[in-house]
Amino acid sequence: MRVTFVSNYISHHQIPFCEAMYERLGEEYAFVELMPMEEERRKMGWEEAKPPYVRRLYEEEAQGLQDGPVRQLIRDCDILLFGGMDREELVYERLLSNRPVIRISESIYKDGRWKAVSPRGLLHKYQEFTRWRKAPCYLLCAGAYVAGDFELIGAFPDRKYTWGYFPPLVRYGSEEELFGRKHPEDPGAVRILWTGRFVDFKHIEMMAELIRMVRERYVPEHPEQKICFEIIGSGAEEEALRSEFGDSVEFTGFLPADQVRPHMERADLLVFTSDRGEGWGAVVNEAMNSGCAVVASHAAGAVRSLIRDDINGRIYTFGDREDLYRKVTGLLADPERIRQLGAAAYRTILEEWNAQEAADRLLALCACILDNRSFDAPAEGPMSRAVSDRKCSG
Repeated sequence: MRVTFVSNYISHHQIPFCEAMYERLGEEYAFVELMPMEEERRKMGWEEAKPPYVRRLYEEEAQGLQDGPVRQLIRDCDILLFGGMDREELVYERLLSNRPVIRISESIYKDGRWKAVSPRGLLHKYQEFTRWRKAPCYLLCAGAYVAGDFELIGAFPDRKYTWGYFPPLVRYGSEEELFGRKHPEDPGAVRILWTGRFVDFKHIEMMAELIRMVRERYVPEHPEQKICFEIIGSGAEEEALRSEFGDSVEFTGFLPADQVRPHMERADLLVFTSDRGEGWGAVVNEAMNSGCAVVASHAAGAVRSLIRDDINGRIYTFGDREDLYRKVTGLLADPERIRQLGAAAYRTILEEWNAQEAADRLLALCACILDNRSFDAPAEGPMSRAVSDRKCSG
């Protein structure tokens, strides 16, 4: 089975899945980059990797080759995974010849579904997606709102599956080993972590408001409890926040992704405050893998895919600061519940939401497509049937 994955460029979020696919398919698997990595991403610590399965279409095209070996990989593979949104002709070429395409998409209406009523937008979406509704074209929904977005435009009927991102999986010898890493120098404390860039859709101001509310309302009633806040990241608001909170909050500044994990291992809770502009949010995967009890906004793409409320984390209503406060302080008052949610979160990543499991499940769908068999989708996790949030309560 020849599988080619086309996307803008390979990132550290995609490499574990690609490695799993390469382990299973060897030279029959390729990842095609459409463009070089932006300088901004490099400055953020993203490395421009080139594993043996990576091919670069943009280099081939710069040489004037219109039908070179990389273009042939895209055209002639058995299954095309397509995550690039700006090279639709690569998809059309296959679908016109009735060859299978599996598209991967985050939400297409991050700024609001009101755009779905725009005549110009609808025409564009029809050309890009809806007109292929009867073709062998499938959708992997990288976020809880993707299925609902595509349902609005009538695309991919009965061919939408749950998907996401799969950061590196860390396996610990035991849960006791994992939880033994939680701030051993101060075992009686509760550590609460927030990490991310200080950009609008991540809403660092919600974390700041939570800290104020905990200090003003919760701490006076629980003076014996030690609570430690840590913020990893930087941006325009950093100086003002440092000035306001002083030494009561640890400001770590910007760290590359691989250096954040040890801080997650020390933390008890991770607070995730993003809105729908966060198409996924791999921080949630990483924190769950690190045994954190995650308290997360319902609006971010990853949250309803990864978290089952009060089973392996807690979900609060985005923008509702009182709900966030209740969800966090409810856990502060019950440290054993923090441990239970963190353990369940770790098992979710270990057993279900990881690159190895995702690759196996995706290849099962690929085999069914090629053999013209029905796919028995798992009940939960990657490759389960994607349910439209428009049909869900809450």
